[in-house]
Amino acid sequence: MMDAQISRKQLKTEVKETLRGHWGKAILLNLIPIIISIFMTVAAGIVSFAIQMAVKSTSFESAFDASSRYSGGGHSAGSFAFNIVASFIYVAISYTFVDWLRSNDAPESAFKKAFQTFSRKYFTSTLAISLLTYIFTFLWTLLLIIPGIIKSIAYSQAYLIYKDSVDSGNPDVRYLECITKSRALMNGHKGEYFVLQLSYLGWAILSGITLGIGFIWLVPYMRATNTNFYRHLVK
Repeated sequence: MMDAQISRKQLKTEVKETLRGHWGKAILLNLIPIIISIFMTVAAGIVSFAIQMAVKSTSFESAFDASSRYSGGGHSAGSFAFNIVASFIYVAISYTFVDWLRSNDAPESAFKKAFQTFSRKYFTSTLAISLLTYIFTFLWTLLLIIPGIIKSIAYSQAYLIYKDSVDSGNPDVRYLECITKSRALMNGHKGEYFVLQLSYLGWAILSGITLGIGFIWLVPYMRATNTNFYRHLVK
């Protein structure tokens, strides 16, 4: 169970201590998510500016129709595929951080570590857990948005549970079992995890103001702190 006295401040302090002197490796490990975050920030600014110009030069309905046509078609399928591929990288980063935080040894070939989930050892499990949690969260979201958010938080530790099971000599652990264990592990801690995510909001806004430059440090910091949450959760 999670350390009784651990706080968000302590989680973040531990991460800062671990990354001190190794921010270069942390940034390399998170390079793809950083690029995505910067791109999305810049793209959002461009789209916002384009919409404002369109609204000024045409009717609102025309601008809306143009936006709808642009976002139609294969957007949903493309977004789903992108999310699955991105999840592989995010999971690989979490795997690297949990080992880093436990051993206090910075990884060699940090950028390469971001692709470890594409290996035979982790590929099937990452894909299966991604699809299962996506389906379960989607079904809960059909009821209401809030239950979907709650369940996504409940399932959030499934990947790390799988990694720990494999590392402890249980490679045949079932994927649904990992999701079930994640739900049990997060009982009484979903609110803490949600507030932890909210605590990054101010820094995310500042990163956006800097046209995404702040994400170079924020993304590794967030990923490491979220992983540290799990590390204390299973102590």
